[in-house]
Amino acid sequence: RAKQESVLDAFRRIGGLEVPVLDILPSPDVDRYRNKVQFPVGIDKNGVPCIGFYAGRTHRIVPCPDCKLQPSVLNEIGNALCAFFAQQVIRPYDEQSGKGLVRHIFLRRGAHSGQIMVCLVCTRAKLPHAEQLCTALRGQFPAISTILLNVNAKNTNVILGSENHILYGPGYIEDTLCGVPVRLGPLSFYQVNTLAAERLYGVAAQYAQLTPDDTLLDLYCGMGTIGLSMAGQCRELIGVEIVPEAIESAKANAARMGEAVAAKSRFFCADAGQAATQLAAEGLHPDIVMLDPPRKGCDEATLSAVVRMSPRRVVYVSCNPATAARDAAWQAVASRFNVEITSSIPNNMEINAPATLRREFDEIIVCTGSHPKTLPVKGFNKTINFTQLLLNQVDAGDRIVFFGGGQSSCEAAYDMLLNFGKHPIIVEYAGDLVAAQATCLANTSFLRDA
Repeated sequence: RAKQESVLDAFRRIGGLEVPVLDILPSPDVDRYRNKVQFPVGIDKNGVPCIGFYAGRTHRIVPCPDCKLQPSVLNEIGNALCAFFAQQVIRPYDEQSGKGLVRHIFLRRGAHSGQIMVCLVCTRAKLPHAEQLCTALRGQFPAISTILLNVNAKNTNVILGSENHILYGPGYIEDTLCGVPVRLGPLSFYQVNTLAAERLYGVAAQYAQLTPDDTLLDLYCGMGTIGLSMAGQCRELIGVEIVPEAIESAKANAARMGEAVAAKSRFFCADAGQAATQLAAEGLHPDIVMLDPPRKGCDEATLSAVVRMSPRRVVYVSCNPATAARDAAWQAVASRFNVEITSSIPNNMEINAPATLRREFDEIIVCTGSHPKTLPVKGFNKTINFTQLLLNQVDAGDRIVFFGGGQSSCEAAYDMLLNFGKHPIIVEYAGDLVAAQATCLANTSFLRDA
Protein backbone atom coordinates (compact mmCIF):
# COMPACT_ATOMS: atom_id res chain seq x y z
CA ARG A 1 0.00 0.00 0.00
CA ALA A 2 2.83 2.41 0.86
CA LYS A 3 4.49 1.80 -2.53
CA GLN A 4 1.22 2.43 -4.34
CA GLU A 5 0.67 5.68 -2.45
CA SER A 6 4.24 6.73 -3.21
CA VAL A 7 3.61 6.38 -6.94
CA LEU A 8 0.27 8.19 -6.67
CA ASP A 9 1.91 11.00 -4.70
CA ALA A 10 4.74 11.40 -7.21
CA PHE A 11 2.40 11.69 -10.19
CA ARG A 12 0.03 14.01 -8.35
CA ARG A 13 2.60 16.38 -6.81
CA ILE A 14 5.35 16.32 -9.44
CA GLY A 15 3.45 15.62 -12.62
CA GLY A 16 0.19 17.31 -11.69
CA LEU A 17 -1.49 14.18 -13.04
CA GLU A 18 -4.51 12.48 -11.52
CA VAL A 19 -4.09 9.00 -12.96
CA PRO A 20 -5.17 5.58 -11.70
CA VAL A 21 -2.44 3.39 -10.25
CA LEU A 22 -3.25 -0.29 -10.47
CA ASP A 23 -2.57 -2.64 -7.59
CA ILE A 24 1.04 -3.40 -6.72
CA LEU A 25 2.38 -6.59 -8.29
CA PRO A 26 4.46 -8.27 -5.58
CA SER A 27 7.75 -10.02 -6.16
CA PRO A 28 7.27 -13.80 -6.48
CA ASP A 29 9.92 -14.21 -3.76
CA VAL A 30 10.56 -11.87 -0.85
CA ASP A 31 13.46 -13.81 0.67
CA ARG A 32 16.61 -15.20 -0.98
CA TYR A 33 15.69 -13.54 -4.28
CA ARG A 34 18.87 -11.64 -5.15
CA ASN A 35 21.04 -13.11 -7.90
CA LYS A 36 24.02 -10.92 -6.94
CA VAL A 37 25.83 -10.00 -3.72
CA GLN A 38 28.86 -7.82 -3.05
CA PHE A 39 30.29 -8.56 0.40
CA PRO A 40 32.89 -6.20 1.85
CA VAL A 41 35.55 -8.24 3.63
CA GLY A 42 36.86 -7.14 7.02
CA ILE A 43 38.05 -8.33 10.41
CA ASP A 44 35.66 -9.25 13.22
CA LYS A 45 36.20 -8.52 16.92
CA ASN A 46 38.31 -11.68 17.22
CA GLY A 47 40.64 -10.61 14.42
CA VAL A 48 39.23 -13.18 11.96
CA PRO A 49 38.28 -12.34 8.34
CA CYS A 50 34.53 -11.93 7.93
CA ILE A 51 31.89 -10.85 5.44
CA GLY A 52 29.17 -8.34 6.24
CA PHE A 53 27.80 -4.95 5.34
CA TYR A 54 28.69 -1.38 6.21
CA ALA A 55 26.94 0.23 9.15
CA GLY A 56 24.88 3.25 8.15
CA ARG A 57 26.93 6.28 7.05
CA THR A 58 30.19 4.50 7.96
CA HIS A 59 32.73 2.10 6.52
CA ARG A 60 32.61 -0.08 9.60
CA ILE A 61 31.73 -3.63 8.58
CA VAL A 62 29.00 -5.37 10.57
CA PRO A 63 29.50 -9.15 10.24
CA CYS A 64 26.59 -10.89 8.49
CA PRO A 65 27.23 -14.60 7.92
CA ASP A 66 23.69 -15.24 6.59
CA CYS A 67 21.98 -12.42 4.72
CA LYS A 68 18.35 -13.36 4.02
CA LEU A 69 18.21 -11.49 0.71
CA GLN A 70 20.36 -13.88 -1.29
CA PRO A 71 20.42 -17.67 -1.68
CA SER A 72 21.99 -19.53 1.23
CA VAL A 73 24.68 -20.96 -1.04
CA LEU A 74 26.10 -17.48 -1.71
CA ASN A 75 26.39 -16.81 2.03
CA GLU A 76 28.06 -20.19 2.46
CA ILE A 77 30.59 -19.40 -0.27
CA GLY A 78 31.40 -16.08 1.38
CA ASN A 79 31.99 -17.77 4.74
CA ALA A 80 34.09 -20.52 3.12
CA LEU A 81 36.29 -17.90 1.47
CA CYS A 82 36.82 -16.10 4.78
CA ALA A 83 37.81 -19.40 6.38
CA PHE A 84 40.34 -19.94 3.59
CA PHE A 85 41.74 -16.42 4.04
CA ALA A 86 42.20 -17.06 7.77
CA GLN A 87 43.87 -20.42 7.14
CA GLN A 88 46.30 -19.00 4.57
CA VAL A 89 46.83 -15.67 6.43
CA ILE A 90 45.44 -13.63 3.53
CA ARG A 91 44.58 -10.24 5.00
CA PRO A 92 41.48 -8.21 4.13
CA TYR A 93 42.10 -4.70 2.86
CA ASP A 94 42.18 -1.96 5.51
CA GLU A 95 40.97 1.41 4.21
CA GLN A 96 42.75 3.47 6.87
CA SER A 97 46.20 1.92 6.48
CA GLY A 98 45.85 1.04 2.78
CA LYS A 99 47.27 -2.43 3.54
CA GLY A 100 45.78 -5.83 2.89
CA LEU A 101 44.71 -7.74 -0.21
CA VAL A 102 41.01 -8.72 -0.36
CA ARG A 103 38.46 -5.89 -0.56
CA HIS A 104 35.20 -7.54 -1.64
CA ILE A 105 33.67 -10.89 -2.53
CA PHE A 106 31.40 -10.47 -5.56
CA LEU A 107 29.04 -13.37 -6.32
CA ARG A 108 26.42 -13.99 -9.02
CA ARG A 109 24.01 -16.90 -9.38
CA GLY A 110 21.80 -17.65 -12.37
CA ALA A 111 18.22 -17.91 -11.11
CA HIS A 112 17.34 -20.48 -13.75
CA SER A 113 20.70 -22.08 -14.59
CA GLY A 114 22.01 -22.24 -11.02
CA GLN A 115 25.49 -21.37 -12.28
CA ILE A 116 27.62 -19.37 -9.83
CA MET A 117 30.36 -16.83 -10.48
CA VAL A 118 32.93 -16.04 -7.78
CA CYS A 119 34.90 -12.82 -8.16
CA LEU A 120 37.46 -11.69 -5.59
CA VAL A 121 38.15 -7.96 -5.65
CA CYS A 122 41.80 -7.48 -4.61
CA THR A 123 44.36 -4.71 -4.52
CA ARG A 124 46.75 -6.60 -6.81
CA ALA A 125 46.60 -9.27 -9.47
CA LYS A 126 48.41 -11.97 -7.50
CA LEU A 127 46.38 -14.12 -5.06
CA PRO A 128 48.39 -16.53 -2.88
CA HIS A 129 47.34 -20.20 -3.15
CA ALA A 130 44.90 -19.36 -5.98
CA GLU A 131 44.97 -22.85 -7.49
CA GLN A 132 44.36 -24.45 -4.11
CA LEU A 133 41.46 -22.06 -3.51
CA CYS A 134 39.84 -22.90 -6.85
CA THR A 135 40.11 -26.63 -6.19
CA ALA A 136 38.64 -26.30 -2.70
CA LEU A 137 35.73 -24.12 -3.83
CA ARG A 138 34.80 -26.36 -6.75
CA GLY A 139 34.90 -29.41 -4.51
CA GLN A 140 32.64 -27.84 -1.91
CA PHE A 141 30.33 -25.98 -4.32
CA PRO A 142 29.90 -27.85 -7.65
CA ALA A 143 27.61 -25.12 -9.04
CA ILE A 144 30.56 -22.72 -9.31
CA SER A 145 31.17 -22.27 -13.04
CA THR A 146 33.86 -19.60 -13.00
CA ILE A 147 36.23 -17.86 -10.59
CA LEU A 148 37.83 -14.47 -11.29
CA LEU A 149 40.12 -11.96 -9.65
CA ASN A 150 39.24 -8.30 -10.16
CA VAL A 151 41.96 -5.71 -9.46
CA ASN A 152 41.04 -2.46 -7.72
CA ALA A 153 44.07 -0.71 -6.20
CA LYS A 154 42.49 2.74 -6.05
CA ASN A 155 41.48 4.60 -2.90
CA THR A 156 37.82 4.70 -3.88
CA ASN A 157 34.32 3.65 -2.87
CA VAL A 158 33.83 1.99 -6.27
CA ILE A 159 33.79 -1.76 -5.74
CA LEU A 160 35.08 -3.13 -9.06
CA GLY A 161 38.14 -2.18 -11.02
CA SER A 162 38.45 -2.54 -14.80
CA GLU A 163 41.03 -5.36 -14.78
CA ASN A 164 39.85 -8.99 -14.56
CA HIS A 165 41.89 -12.21 -14.39
CA ILE A 166 40.21 -15.57 -14.91
CA LEU A 167 41.30 -18.18 -12.36
CA TYR A 168 38.87 -20.89 -13.47
CA GLY A 169 36.20 -21.34 -16.12
CA PRO A 170 35.10 -19.05 -18.97
CA GLY A 171 34.92 -15.81 -16.96
CA TYR A 172 31.11 -15.60 -17.08
CA ILE A 173 27.96 -17.51 -16.16
CA GLU A 174 24.91 -18.14 -18.34
CA ASP A 175 21.25 -17.72 -17.50
CA THR A 176 17.95 -16.78 -19.14
CA LEU A 177 15.60 -13.82 -18.59
CA CYS A 178 12.15 -14.11 -20.19
CA GLY A 179 13.62 -16.75 -22.47
CA VAL A 180 16.53 -14.53 -23.55
CA PRO A 181 19.89 -16.30 -23.06
CA VAL A 182 22.38 -14.03 -21.30
CA ARG A 183 26.04 -14.21 -20.29
CA LEU A 184 26.99 -12.39 -17.10
CA GLY A 185 30.45 -11.26 -16.07
CA PRO A 186 31.53 -9.10 -13.13
CA LEU A 187 30.80 -5.83 -14.97
CA SER A 188 27.44 -6.83 -16.51
CA PHE A 189 24.37 -4.80 -15.52
CA TYR A 190 21.52 -7.16 -14.70
CA GLN A 191 18.31 -7.01 -12.70
CA VAL A 192 19.05 -8.47 -9.25
CA ASN A 193 15.58 -10.01 -8.85
CA THR A 194 15.17 -12.28 -11.87
CA LEU A 195 11.64 -13.50 -11.16
CA ALA A 196 10.33 -9.99 -10.43
CA ALA A 197 12.04 -8.68 -13.57
CA GLU A 198 10.36 -11.39 -15.65
CA ARG A 199 7.00 -10.43 -14.20
CA LEU A 200 7.69 -6.76 -14.91
CA TYR A 201 8.79 -7.44 -18.49
CA GLY A 202 5.69 -9.57 -18.98
CA VAL A 203 3.50 -6.61 -18.01
CA ALA A 204 5.51 -4.37 -20.34
CA ALA A 205 4.87 -6.83 -23.18
CA GLN A 206 1.13 -6.79 -22.44
CA TYR A 207 1.13 -3.00 -22.51
CA ALA A 208 3.09 -2.89 -25.78
CA GLN A 209 0.37 -4.87 -27.61
CA LEU A 210 2.74 -5.66 -30.46
CA THR A 211 1.55 -7.03 -33.79
CA PRO A 212 3.63 -9.03 -36.32
CA ASP A 213 4.04 -5.96 -38.57
CA ASP A 214 5.31 -3.62 -35.83
CA THR A 215 8.70 -1.95 -35.42
CA LEU A 216 9.83 -1.80 -31.78
CA LEU A 217 12.36 0.84 -30.68
CA ASP A 218 14.00 -0.07 -27.37
CA LEU A 219 15.82 2.95 -25.89
CA TYR A 220 18.20 2.43 -22.94
CA CYS A 221 18.16 -1.23 -23.98
CA GLY A 222 21.12 -2.46 -21.90
CA MET A 223 21.87 -6.07 -22.87
CA GLY A 224 18.71 -6.05 -24.97
CA THR A 225 16.67 -8.26 -22.65
CA ILE A 226 13.37 -6.34 -22.76
CA GLY A 227 13.33 -5.90 -26.52
CA LEU A 228 14.60 -9.40 -27.29
CA SER A 229 11.95 -10.90 -25.01
CA MET A 230 9.38 -9.34 -27.40
CA ALA A 231 11.26 -9.94 -30.65
CA GLY A 232 9.02 -12.84 -31.59
CA GLN A 233 5.99 -10.54 -31.55
CA CYS A 234 7.25 -7.83 -33.95
CA ARG A 235 8.71 -7.38 -37.43
CA GLU A 236 11.80 -5.36 -36.44
CA LEU A 237 13.66 -4.55 -33.22
CA ILE A 238 15.98 -1.54 -32.86
CA GLY A 239 17.92 -1.19 -29.59
CA VAL A 240 19.96 1.80 -28.38
CA GLU A 241 22.37 1.83 -25.42
CA ILE A 242 25.33 4.07 -24.54
CA VAL A 243 27.49 1.37 -22.89
CA PRO A 244 29.60 -0.43 -25.56
CA GLU A 245 29.93 -3.68 -23.58
CA ALA A 246 26.15 -3.85 -23.15
CA ILE A 247 25.57 -3.42 -26.89
CA GLU A 248 28.02 -6.22 -27.67
CA SER A 249 26.16 -8.41 -25.17
CA ALA A 250 22.83 -7.51 -26.81
CA LYS A 251 24.13 -8.53 -30.24
CA ALA A 252 25.48 -11.79 -28.84
CA ASN A 253 22.20 -12.49 -27.03
CA ALA A 254 20.28 -11.96 -30.27
CA ALA A 255 22.61 -14.33 -32.11
CA ARG A 256 22.11 -17.02 -29.46
CA MET A 257 18.35 -16.76 -29.95
CA GLY A 258 18.71 -17.92 -33.53
CA GLU A 259 19.02 -16.60 -37.05
CA ALA A 260 15.43 -15.35 -37.28
CA VAL A 261 15.76 -13.09 -34.22
CA ALA A 262 19.26 -11.93 -35.14
CA ALA A 263 18.11 -10.96 -38.64
CA LYS A 264 15.31 -8.70 -37.37
CA SER A 265 17.37 -7.07 -34.57
CA ARG A 266 19.67 -4.03 -34.81
CA PHE A 267 21.59 -2.55 -31.88
CA PHE A 268 23.38 0.81 -31.81
CA CYS A 269 25.86 2.18 -29.29
CA ALA A 270 24.81 5.79 -28.74
CA ASP A 271 23.30 8.21 -26.26
CA ALA A 272 19.55 7.60 -26.19
CA GLY A 273 18.69 11.25 -26.80
CA GLN A 274 21.12 11.67 -29.68
CA ALA A 275 20.11 8.39 -31.29
CA ALA A 276 16.40 9.11 -30.94
CA THR A 277 16.90 12.57 -32.46
CA GLN A 278 18.83 11.14 -35.41
CA LEU A 279 16.31 8.35 -36.00
CA ALA A 280 13.46 10.84 -35.91
CA ALA A 281 15.30 13.08 -38.40
CA GLU A 282 15.73 10.07 -40.68
CA GLY A 283 11.98 9.58 -40.66
CA LEU A 284 11.79 6.48 -38.49
CA HIS A 285 8.26 5.93 -37.20
CA PRO A 286 8.33 2.99 -34.80
CA ASP A 287 4.97 1.59 -33.80
CA ILE A 288 6.06 1.00 -30.20
CA VAL A 289 8.76 2.76 -28.17
CA MET A 290 10.12 1.10 -25.06
CA LEU A 291 11.80 3.43 -22.54
CA ASP A 292 13.77 1.97 -19.62
CA PRO A 293 15.95 4.88 -18.41
CA PRO A 294 18.18 5.06 -15.32
CA ARG A 295 16.98 6.75 -12.13
CA LYS A 296 17.50 10.24 -13.55
CA GLY A 297 14.89 9.53 -16.23
CA CYS A 298 14.87 10.71 -19.85
CA ASP A 299 16.32 13.95 -21.17
CA GLU A 300 14.30 16.39 -23.25
CA ALA A 301 16.05 15.36 -26.47
CA THR A 302 14.80 11.81 -26.02
CA LEU A 303 11.26 12.82 -25.12
CA SER A 304 11.06 15.34 -27.96
CA ALA A 305 12.31 12.78 -30.49
CA VAL A 306 9.82 10.18 -29.27
CA VAL A 307 6.98 12.66 -29.74
CA ARG A 308 8.18 13.49 -33.29
CA MET A 309 8.28 9.78 -34.14
CA SER A 310 4.57 9.60 -33.25
CA PRO A 311 4.49 5.97 -32.13
CA ARG A 312 1.19 4.25 -31.50
CA ARG A 313 2.23 3.46 -27.96
CA VAL A 314 5.03 4.20 -25.49
CA VAL A 315 5.85 1.87 -22.62
CA TYR A 316 7.98 3.47 -19.90
CA VAL A 317 9.63 1.16 -17.35
CA SER A 318 10.86 3.20 -14.39
CA CYS A 319 12.76 2.53 -11.19
CA ASN A 320 12.04 6.07 -9.95
CA PRO A 321 8.43 7.33 -9.78
CA ALA A 322 9.64 10.92 -9.31
CA THR A 323 11.42 11.17 -12.66
CA ALA A 324 8.76 9.03 -14.36
CA ALA A 325 6.13 11.55 -13.24
CA ARG A 326 8.28 14.44 -14.41
CA ASP A 327 8.75 12.86 -17.84
CA ALA A 328 5.06 12.00 -18.21
CA ALA A 329 4.16 15.61 -17.40
CA TRP A 330 6.68 17.14 -19.80
CA GLN A 331 4.61 19.42 -21.99
CA ALA A 332 5.23 17.85 -25.39
CA VAL A 333 4.51 14.39 -23.97
CA ALA A 334 1.53 15.45 -21.88
CA SER A 335 -0.14 17.11 -24.86
CA ARG A 336 0.01 13.92 -26.93
CA PHE A 337 -0.43 10.96 -24.56
CA ASN A 338 -2.34 9.97 -21.48
CA VAL A 339 -1.05 7.79 -18.71
CA GLU A 340 -1.93 4.50 -17.07
CA ILE A 341 0.29 3.07 -14.35
CA THR A 342 0.83 -0.31 -12.78
CA SER A 343 3.43 -0.85 -10.08
CA SER A 344 5.73 -3.69 -9.23
CA ILE A 345 9.38 -3.79 -8.19
CA PRO A 346 10.47 -1.57 -9.94
CA ASN A 347 7.50 0.44 -11.25
CA ASN A 348 6.04 0.21 -14.73
CA MET A 349 4.18 2.95 -16.57
CA GLU A 350 2.37 2.92 -19.89
CA ILE A 351 1.72 6.04 -21.97
CA ASN A 352 -0.91 5.69 -24.69
CA ALA A 353 -3.98 7.44 -26.19
CA PRO A 354 -4.26 11.21 -26.94
CA ALA A 355 -5.04 13.71 -24.20
CA THR A 356 -4.03 17.20 -23.11
CA LEU A 357 -2.04 17.37 -19.89
CA ARG A 358 0.35 20.17 -19.03
CA ARG A 359 2.71 21.11 -16.21
CA GLU A 360 5.11 24.05 -16.10
CA PHE A 361 8.00 24.62 -13.71
CA ASP A 362 7.02 26.66 -10.64
CA GLU A 363 10.47 28.00 -9.80
CA ILE A 364 14.10 27.54 -10.73
CA ILE A 365 16.32 27.14 -7.69
CA VAL A 366 20.07 26.96 -7.25
CA CYS A 367 21.28 24.89 -4.30
CA THR A 368 24.82 25.83 -3.32
CA GLY A 369 25.60 22.45 -1.79
CA SER A 370 27.78 22.91 1.29
CA HIS A 371 28.58 26.55 0.49
CA PRO A 372 27.83 28.72 3.56
CA LYS A 373 26.52 31.73 1.62
CA THR A 374 23.59 32.19 -0.69
CA LEU A 375 24.58 33.91 -3.91
CA PRO A 376 22.39 35.85 -6.35
CA VAL A 377 22.46 34.21 -9.76
CA LYS A 378 21.11 35.83 -12.91
CA GLY A 379 18.42 33.66 -14.44
CA PHE A 380 17.29 31.93 -11.26
CA ASN A 381 14.32 32.70 -9.03
CA LYS A 382 16.03 31.61 -5.78
CA THR A 383 19.45 30.72 -4.50
CA ILE A 384 19.50 28.68 -1.29
CA ASN A 385 21.80 26.25 0.47
CA PHE A 386 21.07 22.60 1.11
CA THR A 387 20.10 23.09 4.75
CA GLN A 388 17.39 25.50 3.65
CA LEU A 389 16.32 22.97 1.04
CA LEU A 390 15.56 20.44 3.78
CA LEU A 391 13.75 23.08 5.84
CA ASN A 392 10.81 23.19 3.43
CA GLN A 393 11.99 26.18 1.38
CA VAL A 394 11.39 24.25 -1.84
CA ASP A 395 8.20 22.91 -3.35
CA ALA A 396 7.66 19.70 -5.23
CA GLY A 397 7.26 21.45 -8.58
CA ASP A 398 10.50 23.38 -8.43
CA ARG A 399 13.52 22.83 -10.60
CA ILE A 400 16.76 22.45 -8.63
CA VAL A 401 20.32 22.92 -9.86
CA PHE A 402 23.21 21.89 -7.59
CA PHE A 403 26.67 23.33 -7.88
CA GLY A 404 29.73 22.83 -5.73
CA GLY A 405 30.56 19.77 -3.66
CA GLY A 406 31.15 17.40 -6.57
CA GLN A 407 28.89 15.04 -8.51
CA SER A 408 28.82 12.48 -5.69
CA SER A 409 27.52 15.19 -3.34
CA CYS A 410 24.76 15.97 -5.84
CA GLU A 411 23.73 12.31 -6.01
CA ALA A 412 23.74 12.01 -2.21
CA ALA A 413 21.68 15.21 -1.92
CA TYR A 414 19.16 13.88 -4.44
CA ASP A 415 18.69 10.67 -2.42
CA MET A 416 18.35 12.72 0.77
CA LEU A 417 15.66 14.87 -0.84
CA LEU A 418 13.67 11.75 -1.69
CA ASN A 419 14.13 10.43 1.86
CA PHE A 420 12.75 13.72 3.18
CA GLY A 421 9.68 13.30 0.97
CA LYS A 422 10.71 15.98 -1.54
CA HIS A 423 10.39 15.15 -5.23
CA PRO A 424 12.03 17.86 -7.34
CA ILE A 425 11.07 18.15 -10.96
CA ILE A 426 14.73 18.30 -12.00
CA VAL A 427 17.96 17.81 -10.11
CA GLU A 428 21.08 18.84 -11.99
CA TYR A 429 24.75 19.15 -11.13
CA ALA A 430 26.91 22.01 -12.37
CA GLY A 431 30.60 22.23 -11.55
CA ASP A 432 30.52 25.84 -10.38
CA LEU A 433 28.39 28.98 -10.25
CA VAL A 434 29.21 30.01 -13.82
CA ALA A 435 28.26 26.60 -15.16
CA ALA A 436 25.06 26.63 -13.12
CA GLN A 437 24.11 30.01 -14.58
CA ALA A 438 24.95 28.87 -18.10
CA THR A 439 22.84 25.75 -17.60
CA CYS A 440 19.82 27.85 -16.74
CA LEU A 441 20.30 30.58 -19.34
CA ALA A 442 20.69 27.99 -22.08
CA ASN A 443 17.38 26.50 -20.94
CA THR A 444 19.01 23.09 -20.61
CA SER A 445 16.61 21.13 -18.47
CA PHE A 446 18.79 18.07 -17.91
CA LEU A 447 22.48 17.66 -17.24
CA ARG A 448 23.72 14.74 -19.30
CA ASP A 449 25.50 12.77 -16.56
CA ALA A 450 24.32 14.06 -13.20
